[in-house]
Amino acid sequence: MTTDAEPTGPGKAGCKARHPRPATTDLDARCRALITDLQIRATWRTGAIRSDVREVFQHVAIHAGVPRANHALKIARGRAAVRATRGD
Repeated sequence: MTTDAEPTGPGKAGCKARHPRPATTDLDARCRALITDLQIRATWRTGAIRSDVREVFQHVAIHAGVPRANHALKIARGRAAVRATRGD
């Protein structure tokens, strides 16, 4: 594991390690937001409803922390708005 800010992960473009931590937390905020956005879009495709997504992030808050869960909810709200305008 490296302590300097080398690109990491599959894309390596702009995703830099901030701290020498396990791979699950070794992403910068931008990469976490992109991954969260992708996961939320995939979740919508399974037929999940808003309350399902909200409940998941309430559970995530316990493990990842309230600020990260709140940020993920913000992304989910944005995705829900896009989904509603498209009629998905």
